[in-house]
Formats: sequence, structure tokens, C-alpha cells
Amino acid sequence: MYRKHFIRNLIFLLVVASLALAGCTSAQASEAAKRLLINTHSNYTVQYPEGYDVAIYSPDGVAILVGSLLNASDPRLDIQVSPAEGRTAEQEADRLASEMQSFEIERSALTIDGEPAVVLDQVPGQEITRIVLVAHAGRLYTLRFIPADTNLGEVFEKMEQLYQTVTGSLDFDPMP
Repeated sequence: MYRKHFIRNLIFLLVVASLALAGCTSAQASEAAKRLLINTHSNYTVQYPEGYDVAIYSPDGVAILVGSLLNASDPRLDIQVSPAEGRTAEQEADRLASEMQSFEIERSALTIDGEPAVVLDQVPGQEITRIVLVAHAGRLYTLRFIPADTNLGEVFEKMEQLYQTVTGSLDFDPMP
């Protein structure tokens, strides 16, 4: 029985590793190493740069960060998954933008794992934030990338790398 589980887990790890490496070109291979978060509760996987940690802060909330939840000097990502309740990413973006009408929030479109997503950039708060909204299979995924302040130089560049890695690898239908 133990051997059967061991072999199944080994095959799963090999398949995940080969899928992660399948899309790599020689230019990508020289980039920083990446790690994989598999969230079976909310049914998604995502890659993130090495050097970050994962903190689960609620049943539907995960942070990808450096060190601890209290670290405010390095970039971080919060992923919150909630029932979409019929809302699209566009509708949720409209709702959020209407709450901040007096601010100049930049809005753009993105596709994540084949789904239309909305990016709200320069969102005010404790820190300037980039919010990505995407709906899939009755769930609304809200990704908050912090800090999105271009004046922060290297810290902003690291946040951009985190953003590019996550949005380029988010998979809503990982292996069963």
C-alpha cells in the first residue's frame, strides 16, 4: 500500500516538474528559479520566484511573500478566492473603480489561462497596489500585488517579476 502511494506521488511530481519545464526556453532557463504553489482547496496552481514564502491566512486567502506577513519592505502577492455569484471580472473591476472615483486608476485587460482578466493599477491604500481580477468556474480570483509604486526602483522591479511570473503561470485546472 505504501509503495503504491509512493509511486503515485512520484509520478505526480515528475509530471508537474516536466510541465513546468516544458515551456522553458534557454532564455527562461537563465531566469531566477521558480517554485510551484498547488492550492487544491481553490483548485489552482501558480509559479512564483524562489526566495518567496507562502502563508495561508484564511481558508481562501494565500500570500506569497518574503519572510512573514509583517514584512512591508519586500513585494508580496495576496490571492483571495471567493464565490463569483454571477459577477464577471469586468463587473467586479467596475465596482472597485466606482469606490475610488476620485483617484486615477489605470485599467487594462489581460488573459490568464484563457480567461479574460482586468488589471487595476495604481490603486491607493496603505501602499500603491496592482489588482488583477479574473473569474473562472464560478469563482472570483483577486490578486493584489504590492507595492505597485514605480518610484520604489528595485522593489518595484521585483514586484514586476512576481507579477509576470504569477500571471504567466496561473492554471485554474491543475491535474486532478
